[in-house]
Amino acid sequence: MGWQARIVKASETGLPSAEEIRKGSAVSKKIIDLKNEDSNVLVEGKIIGVNQGALFYNVCPKCGGKVQRLDEGIVCDKCGEVKEPAIRQVISVRVDDGSAQIDAVAYGKEAEKIIGLGNEELKKQRSERGSESMIEELQELGGTKITVIGRVKQSEYSSLQIG
Repeated sequence: MGWQARIVKASETGLPSAEEIRKGSAVSKKIIDLKNEDSNVLVEGKIIGVNQGALFYNVCPKCGGKVQRLDEGIVCDKCGEVKEPAIRQVISVRVDDGSAQIDAVAYGKEAEKIIGLGNEELKKQRSERGSESMIEELQELGGTKITVIGRVKQSEYSSLQIG
């Protein structure tokens, strides 16, 4: 853009959301038809279970990258020492669309929507009750309809998954 370019705020109804744009460009597939490395695929199905996991991991509050706990303290590869890490929610659910089943992993805000708790409340509850107890409670999500958009990758620990 040149010096004459202007940024104008669009009206609230004028533009579709980023989620609507992404959903519109995603290729809808059945789980049975997915191939490793497929990208921007849309799968619709039902949650049939919540997989075991930690529900969140520590990240750098500045850049959002993963941090490591070393002898020197908590360290981010990009930013250096971190006094108080932030958290990023993560949840893995088993999805069935009638053709097959797949694990879908959600991070950040998408995981927060599924778990139904904000970061601070999740952190508090996990420290009080533990991840296993919380995941047992989250099994109530079974039967919930879900639309997943993402890329497909095969893990050495499981079959194909969308993340």
